[in-house]
Amino acid sequence: MKSIFKYFILAAFGIAAQLEAVSVSASVDVNTISQSDVFTFKVEAKDADSSPSVDISPLLQSFTIVSGPAQQTNIQWINGTMASSRSLTWTLIANKSGTILIPPLSVTFGGKRYKTNPITMVVNSDGNAGTTDADIFIIAAADKETAFVGEQVTVSYKLFTRVNLSLTSVEYPKGIGFWVEDLRKPASPRHRDTQVNGVRYRAYTLYEAALFPTKTGKLFVDPMTVNCAVSVSQKRKKDPFFDSPFMDSFFNQTVPKVIRSKKVEINVKPYPKDKPSDFTGAVGTFTVESKLDAEKVKVNEAVTFTINIKGTGNFNLFSLPEITFQNDIQVHSPTSVFQKETLRDKLTGELTVEYILIPREAGRVHIPKVDLAFFNPETQLWDRAKTPGHSLLVEEGDQAAAASGLSRSEVELLKEDIHYIKTDAPSWHKKGSSPISIAAWILYGFAALLFLAPYPLESARKKAIASAPERRSKAALRKAIKALSGITDNPDSEISGTIYHYLSEKCGLDVQAMDPIGAQEILKDKIPEALQTEILRILSACDAVRYAPGQEFEASQWVEDAISVLTQIDAQLS
Repeated sequence: MKSIFKYFILAAFGIAAQLEAVSVSASVDVNTISQSDVFTFKVEAKDADSSPSVDISPLLQSFTIVSGPAQQTNIQWINGTMASSRSLTWTLIANKSGTILIPPLSVTFGGKRYKTNPITMVVNSDGNAGTTDADIFIIAAADKETAFVGEQVTVSYKLFTRVNLSLTSVEYPKGIGFWVEDLRKPASPRHRDTQVNGVRYRAYTLYEAALFPTKTGKLFVDPMTVNCAVSVSQKRKKDPFFDSPFMDSFFNQTVPKVIRSKKVEINVKPYPKDKPSDFTGAVGTFTVESKLDAEKVKVNEAVTFTINIKGTGNFNLFSLPEITFQNDIQVHSPTSVFQKETLRDKLTGELTVEYILIPREAGRVHIPKVDLAFFNPETQLWDRAKTPGHSLLVEEGDQAAAASGLSRSEVELLKEDIHYIKTDAPSWHKKGSSPISIAAWILYGFAALLFLAPYPLESARKKAIASAPERRSKAALRKAIKALSGITDNPDSEISGTIYHYLSEKCGLDVQAMDPIGAQEILKDKIPEALQTEILRILSACDAVRYAPGQEFEASQWVEDAISVLTQIDAQLS
């Protein structure tokens, strides 16, 4: 019995001695680095029977984790005695330069808590952009430091390098308080040779974005972070043979680097006084046009009311002011499409909003004007873009169709009748007589009509939507001739744009990416070859004037030629 007790005592002392023998340490592979260099941080527990749990939150104030943790277990036998170690390894990069202390970290395993040893790191600055001692750097440049709410700020990020490198990953910047629109985000950026303070660099444009502030005050755009692999030469002893420049490539090695740009600070100002009451957030320069696809329709026939907003500004941050139509017009929810112009440093494009209107009564209908209030940051003044109102003649249509639904005025009258509650004393009826009055029967009839009204209205809506492409196709030539006749400012751009818009509406295609080759593909096998040649000649001439300024361009003659060829094409396609 005593021997068993002695055995348990010795075993307990052995386990305690093993626990006391556990040691925890922290180490780095290098103590002096540059701010763009990565380094390895290791936490190792010797003679531990489980992997340690490490609280690395104190590290995150001065360092960023690139990868990790990676776990590793080593077991060795030395003179018949087993020695084991378990480690966790991280790859880190410093967030700032100077002397940085890695504080003791809390390590937990086996129900006990340990502390690692502190480590001092010396982080050297990579140099400022444009200095000759910086081999790699990123310049973050904003086209303005002060802007109004909603005004575009264009920020570009360019990487400059004097060494060979390959990009492994890019972390694009984020800005709290901004609406961001990507302008240029190349998957494989190309470089151009340049000089900074007399030093030759290869410059890569990594990213360009349009930032629209959504609130006032000082706003910041986070740095861009680029992970790359840099080719560097290994240090070696001088040798008459291996010092030859033909052998340099045999002594290069690839090391990881992390490059960061600086933060971008934007001071956002509020709008000036006297803000219009109908201002909906539009900031930039805009023009507004509106049109009806028909000037005369019959009762219950649909007509399309289109609003085009063109210009440069924060298209995604404002809405059209509310448009109030007459009560005798049924209005369906509008649809909107925004077409952005590519290869622009400013967010430029055209917003198209379409309303489907169905008049329910005959007569002259007035379509209200569109009035868009906006702030022009260039002049720092409030401005407006307006369109004139339109007049629509509504003729009597099919009486059967007209009788199938109630006009809006009748519905409003019925609603008023229902809203009121009768509060006087009830009128009693004799036994055997009908308790339902004539007024009640009339209300029942109105209720039945209201119950049946959605069916013919839905049928009319579907018919209007289905017939919209056909109506656009029929009206395409008329609208094109009208547009060509009113050309004034940019004849080359407006002539080609009108031709593309005509082909889009006539053939039911998307005009967004159309060019002379696209037009040729659309018209192939549909019109004679002579007409194809003529319309390509006009489009090519417009492109030549647009992209090669200085050429002679007789606008009136080209307008006549365009009207003539479109008239002949319309006859072929009809």
